[in-house]
Amino acid sequence: MDDFWDGLSTGRNGVRTITRFPTDDLPVSVAGEVDFDPSGWLDPKEIRRTDRFSQFAIVSAKLAFEDAGRPEVVSERAGSVYATGIGGIETILKQHEVILEKGPGRVSPFMVPMLMANGPRATSRCSSGSRAPNYCTVSACASSNHAIGEGIA
Repeated sequence: MDDFWDGLSTGRNGVRTITRFPTDDLPVSVAGEVDFDPSGWLDPKEIRRTDRFSQFAIVSAKLAFEDAGRPEVVSERAGSVYATGIGGIETILKQHEVILEKGPGRVSPFMVPMLMANGPRATSRCSSGSRAPNYCTVSACASSNHAIGEGIA
């Protein structure tokens, strides 16, 4: 157990002081942040045009397909269900700052696709050639269980 607590202080376990947003007014300043560099899977243009949650979804779909051995599936039978609790919250926050600091004319034209909860599914579908149902469940903490149930059905 001592190794676990040592890992907390060094960040080895991914739990460390929060770096992605200010914590000055929060009672907690540690979290399990994900170290993730999408550049191994997405080109720079895709990275700029997708929210971080979408990048996780797109890359995880690619990794799942690889883990499955790249099965040959008729495109009409290759669908997927993705789950999220909220969608592109980082995009919403960034674009809110843009509106306040630079005005509405400077908001990204990609804001809506970047914040849409079902955005990653559309991107994955376009890149995989899937023609079967491909959608996103958004049901708060139950989203993943909801997606699993839909995928089995």
